[in-house]
Amino acid sequence: MENYFGDAQQGAAIAEELGISHQQWESLRAELDPVLSADGNTVIGYTFEVSAAADAALLAQTGWAPGARVEVSVTAVDSEPDKVDD
Repeated sequence: MENYFGDAQQGAAIAEELGISHQQWESLRAELDPVLSADGNTVIGYTFEVSAAADAALLAQTGWAPGARVEVSVTAVDSEPDKVDD
């Protein structure tokens, strides 16, 4: 997935899930990588690598280290509810 900074609502949902502010999320300039189900057909989550340039205060707050992989739920990223045909 491309760098994720766009949709403010989704960015806010990701930040809330991670326990950080929306501004902190944007400062990470994270590239989200999909995590696929065993059959490879369904995205079940996302991960991103913490940049070496991440703010020291953010690292202290979260306990992350540069190079660490952090998981993000699929619901935070894909916050649009699935549409069901009646």
